[in-house]
Amino acid sequence: MEIKQLVQNKLTNLLNRIEVNNQQLTSDFRVDIVIKLINQSNWPVDKQVDIITAIALLQMSVDIHQQIANQHCISNAWQILNGDYLSSQYYVLVAKYDEPCLIHSLALAIKEINQLKVQVIHQQRPNDKLYLKKKVEIELKLLFHLIRYFDLHMLEAFIKEVGYYYLLEAERKSLHMNLKQVNDREISNLDILQMESQLLLTQINKQIPLYLQNLATFIDICLKEHFTNKAKLQS
Repeated sequence: MEIKQLVQNKLTNLLNRIEVNNQQLTSDFRVDIVIKLINQSNWPVDKQVDIITAIALLQMSVDIHQQIANQHCISNAWQILNGDYLSSQYYVLVAKYDEPCLIHSLALAIKEINQLKVQVIHQQRPNDKLYLKKKVEIELKLLFHLIRYFDLHMLEAFIKEVGYYYLLEAERKSLHMNLKQVNDREISNLDILQMESQLLLTQINKQIPLYLQNLATFIDICLKEHFTNKAKLQS
């Protein structure tokens, strides 16, 4: 059985105990990228499945708490408990293995995500370059730290910029679909930011070693699909 199926089975068994969207997690593009990154290790299959599942649970815990924060509602006790449960199951799985550096790296990622969330709340400038980059970081921060853990540093610059590029594309499409609510200046600003990002991506792509190009292509496809779908949902 493929690792992805083993991970999905383990996630389903864990998620059946609480009220969460199983399909949303098992189809999360970040889980697919985590699987590819963990495949870079020489870990046995059982360990790969447990660590991938743990990171997927941690990501969903982060997402649930983010959704609650966005709702500005105090009647979310069950969702908060669900998020806490997922986080606890992450620790149960990773505690089985002697990986203190990985645990430290992911803990640092959570700390940075929380800091970024606070900054985004205070900034609230939807078409600002720094604001948009922080939004991408919140979504992908766990992946950044996993990439660093496996010493794939060239991929970090790539995933940051390609995520930002496709977010800009999604924002442009969303604005074009809601022309009555925006002005030409906002669209022009996004066009300029996307052209700048495309130029930077061209430079970054040239620096990616040959052995990482297939992985970079896979990440590109995942991010493009994710942000395209996100634009459709926002329209």
